[in-house]
Amino acid sequence: MSSEAHYIDVATPKAGADILVDVPKITLEWKNVSKVVKIKNTATKQVEDKVILNDLSGIAVPGELVVMMGPSGAGKSSLLDVISGRQKDYTGSVLANGQKWTKQMNKYASYVMQDDVFYETLT
Repeated sequence: MSSEAHYIDVATPKAGADILVDVPKITLEWKNVSKVVKIKNTATKQVEDKVILNDLSGIAVPGELVVMMGPSGAGKSSLLDVISGRQKDYTGSVLANGQKWTKQMNKYASYVMQDDVFYETLT
């Protein structure tokens, strides 16, 4: 395997090509998002609440880069699951252009999960 095997070739589609899709510009906003799960304490055998997300708010505007950083277990993936609609069991709201997210908008949503993003050899 050559060292070039990790590089990605990027091409710009030509105008009028079938692969071009008219994608609307969407501002995503999440307000007061919280998520709590029930866990069983192995020491006491009691069921307890574990706070996964606690009153998080933010906005992602088209053309701007949003970076979520934090230690392992901080809730980054859980927040992305809520924002993308993969997780429905939460309190708060996720809005697209000021309106509640609908199933029709799912065709415009995607994100690359953390395990798939980078190669170890690239920095």
